[in-house]
Amino acid sequence: MQDAVKAQCAIEMVGDDSGMLSASEVKAGIEAAWAVFNRYEVDPLDCAKADKKRESNELLTSDEALMCVIWDTADEAAWRAATVGWLSRDILIGIAVN
Repeated sequence: MQDAVKAQCAIEMVGDDSGMLSASEVKAGIEAAWAVFNRYEVDPLDCAKADKKRESNELLTSDEALMCVIWDTADEAAWRAATVGWLSRDILIGIAVN
């Protein structure tokens, strides 16, 4: 991923329970999400747009479907990195771009 793309959006940890995260846990989660987007050389904004389209039950192209899979992978990586060491509990934390 080009640094210019990275500079155009900011990933943040969101969700009902995201306030439970420490600054270092937020940093770990965001870094994990970026690692996924970088691995697949995709723009997180494109993934977020495809995910919103999926949430609206709109028809997806094959590229958009792939972007949704990458989004889910980044979201899972962020959650795992941010909550490593936590006891298993019902929490709602994910990523968003702005």
